[in-house]
Amino acid sequence: MGKTNWSNLSFWFKDSKRDLLSTREKEVLLLIAEDLDTKEIAQRLFISVNTVGNHRSNMIDRLGARDTTALVQLAKMTGMI
Repeated sequence: MGKTNWSNLSFWFKDSKRDLLSTREKEVLLLIAEDLDTKEIAQRLFISVNTVGNHRSNMIDRLGARDTTALVQLAKMTGMI
């Protein structure tokens, strides 16, 4: 089995008609990539810690990432962040 070419997915992140992530999910993802913890993200966005966790979980499931690190790597590889 060959390597997955994630660059083919970049159009999903750049075309607003096909966005896989909501605006809020993208905000959470950017803050995750800045290495903020869940509590810091919640405080910065004025949402609960549980909501941050839900956004993280939804993004991992939707994008098929194995964990948060893979989620951030995928977002970087596709040019989203």
